[in-house]
Amino acid sequence: FVGALFVAGGVTNAIFESTHARWMIVTGCLVIVPGAWIQRSRSVALKDSWATIRADYESYEATWFTIRGAVGVDDAVARLENELRAALGDSATVADAVGRRAKATRRPCQAVDDLAVLFGQACKLNAYYQLAVAHWTTGLKTAVVAHAPVKRRARAVEKLWRSYRGDARHVIDLVRASITFSSFDDMVQCVRQIRADPRAAVVHFKNRFLDAYDAKSTAGYRNASLSVVLVD
Repeated sequence: FVGALFVAGGVTNAIFESTHARWMIVTGCLVIVPGAWIQRSRSVALKDSWATIRADYESYEATWFTIRGAVGVDDAVARLENELRAALGDSATVADAVGRRAKATRRPCQAVDDLAVLFGQACKLNAYYQLAVAHWTTGLKTAVVAHAPVKRRARAVEKLWRSYRGDARHVIDLVRASITFSSFDDMVQCVRQIRADPRAAVVHFKNRFLDAYDAKSTAGYRNASLSVVLVD
């Protein structure tokens, strides 16, 4: 009986294990097939997107090629990069102390993780921030400031889940503005004036004028963007 029971048990286990293996194979197929479909769909979407933006990319790149041909532009881009890197340096101002906490992680983040609270703060700060941006362009003849309202809630929520997995601390552009220059010298000077403002601390930047930047990711568009902490 012991032997018979042992053999019967072995057969039962073998049948169970075989069935379990079939379930694993089926489950694996169900996982792999959707994964392949998603990858294929993504590839098609990227090709379609590139076909849509290619003309804009080539137009922007042709313009940038002309600008790059001017004497001194390469040196100006290098000076801009140096100023931006220097702006990340630490100093003794309150803004820099707050800024160090904001950039302590891999990417700068808010001290608050509640999007509703961040919107309330943004609405209170926006007018003051726009005045600060205008102040940073003082004496710069080619600077044109474009003031902006607080980011739309729908767009912020979309970005919150698409890019930040619901972590509101990484939504750092609710308050924003832009400055257009027709002179790299004025652009460099503007960064210097931001550095000189004790209320401001640069916690992150992107310099899309560098040769190393792949402009295909922005359809040929290039700029320098800064994330700034403003304390008063």
